[in-house]
Amino acid sequence: MAPKKEMSKDERKRKQQELTEAAEQRNKTKKFETMFKEDMKAVYAIFCETEKDEKKQEARFFEIFDNDEEELLTYFDRNRTMYGPLHGIKRITRWKRADSLGLDPPQRIKEIMDTNKAEADKICRTD
Repeated sequence: MAPKKEMSKDERKRKQQELTEAAEQRNKTKKFETMFKEDMKAVYAIFCETEKDEKKQEARFFEIFDNDEEELLTYFDRNRTMYGPLHGIKRITRWKRADSLGLDPPQRIKEIMDTNKAEADKICRTD
C-alpha cells in the first residue's frame, strides 16, 4: 500500500472552504423550501377565502335573479374563473365538464337547461 499523502495547508483550506460553501448552499435551499411552503399555504388560504366569497356572491345573485333565466344563463356564460373555459362549447357541455371536475356549477342552471333544450344547446356567450 502506498502511504497516505498529507494535504498541504492550502489544500486543507480549499477543502474546508468547499465544505463550508456546500453547507451554506444546503441551508439556503432549506430556507427557500420553508419560505415556499409558507407562501403556498398563504396563497391557498387566500384562495379558499376568495372562493367562499365568490360562492356567497353567487348565491346572492341567484337569489335576486331567480326568475330571470336569461340573466342566470348569462352569468354562467361569463363566469370563467369558477367553471372553466367557455369558447366554442355548448352550455350543457360546459356545465357537465364543470360538474365532473368538481367545480360545483349551479344546479339552477342545469334545471333551466333541462326544461329548455334550446338554451342547453346554445354556445356560451361572452358578449
